[in-house]
Amino acid sequence: MKKLITLLTLILITISGYSQDVKFLRASSFTFATRETPDSKFVFNQTKDANVLIKVETNKVTIYSKETQVYRLVEPKKKTETSVEYLATNSTGLLCNVMIMILPDVPKKLFLSVEFSDCMWYYTTEVE
Repeated sequence: MKKLITLLTLILITISGYSQDVKFLRASSFTFATRETPDSKFVFNQTKDANVLIKVETNKVTIYSKETQVYRLVEPKKKTETSVEYLATNSTGLLCNVMIMILPDVPKKLFLSVEFSDCMWYYTTEVE
């Protein structure tokens, strides 16, 4: 547990610091969800296997999936012991939330999610 918190803390420092360090994550699975209205709950689809490289920089997250996704981190929204959430924009300027988190009961894994008003997806990853 201490190792996971230390790992997340190092990644959070990298993301929110002023250095230009780059961290790479390797996603092993992908889950997509949609919702009808902003007040309704997300309905999740089946989790699928994935082999996706994710690059986390100080002010940007790039996901090298079938189509490359680039999210500019605008400002931190919320930080906890196990997660950090940012207000972000995608390559077309749409606002979204990008969150990186750990779950204490899932050792050595990080979760990276991207949430828009009507859909969201998350990757289960490991640090490379």
